[in-house]
Amino acid sequence: AVPSIFNDYLPFKYKINQFADYLEDKLKIKFEKNFEIDDQSFQLKYNNTLIDILLNEDYKFSILMSRYHLLNVKKICTEIGYNYIPVFEYEFDQKPELIAKKLSHILKVNKSKKIYARNCTVREIDSKTSNRFMERFHIQGKCNSPIRLGCFHGEDLVAVMTFSNNRMLFNKNNKSKYELVRYATDSDYICVGVASKLLNYFKKNFIYSSIYSYADKRWSDGNLYKALKFNMESESDPGYMYFKDGEVHYRYKFAKHKQKDLLQKFNPSKTEYENMMDNGFDKLY
Repeated sequence: AVPSIFNDYLPFKYKINQFADYLEDKLKIKFEKNFEIDDQSFQLKYNNTLIDILLNEDYKFSILMSRYHLLNVKKICTEIGYNYIPVFEYEFDQKPELIAKKLSHILKVNKSKKIYARNCTVREIDSKTSNRFMERFHIQGKCNSPIRLGCFHGEDLVAVMTFSNNRMLFNKNNKSKYELVRYATDSDYICVGVASKLLNYFKKNFIYSSIYSYADKRWSDGNLYKALKFNMESESDPGYMYFKDGEVHYRYKFAKHKQKDLLQKFNPSKTEYENMMDNGFDKLY
């Protein structure tokens, strides 16, 4: 009989090899594998970038880690001159081509055609067009934003930027404070100056008092926001998602005020997280 430890290990190893083989084929590069720094092991290394795929519960390799684990690992890597990119298994399973394209940009092996903002036009687009684009080209997928701007190269949609002022986190009475919710580009192109062009269109055509946004530290180094003249106000704590049966759900879907209509078991006296645990979910940071 095969020992149980191997039952856990073999699918884990298979998935890592599948992940590495796919990226090497798509990016036409070779990774150094099983790289170690101060007793911390990393699955893949290319130049100064370290990459891990974090596996789902289905493979009995828990990614339900402490809230600050990934952030702490990233900080340690940054301090010694490395960039750390953890990729969740569900992201690779759902959007492998997008993951490969994003990594090609980070690893500076992206050979896509460059498109310049001066050769593009900006138009407002409908939610169907925006959602379809975001599902294909943004790691977090579509969002419910009332303002959707598309950048076109000829008749080809090459970038989308969306804005909203309806987040529950902020005072709804301040209708002129907007969040830049999503920005994505067609991964078949390198879009030069396009983000600035879209943001400038918003500034010229909408009334606002301020614009804020959030950067995903797993993928972003903040350079785009610096180029757009944003000022960093603070570093927020790591966000979380909910995880169950191999599927991940963004926390906004299960905000406390929505739970009674979504969960089989709901107790208004319990916290959002307690209700989610009662229904078999756990947090993924």
